[in-house]
Amino acid sequence: MNEQKPKQPAELDAALKVARERRKAHDEKYSGLLNQIRKSNTKESDQK
Repeated sequence: MNEQKPKQPAELDAALKVARERRKAHDEKYSGLLNQIRKSNTKESDQK
């Protein structure tokens, strides 16, 4: 089965790995910020 599947070039594999790492770092960086925004949004809706 593996023989029929085209192998990915090493460059593409490395690029995907870098993209995943960047995405992960971005998510970790902004998750706290997003949580703060969500909390403030729920507070505003509670006041209405």
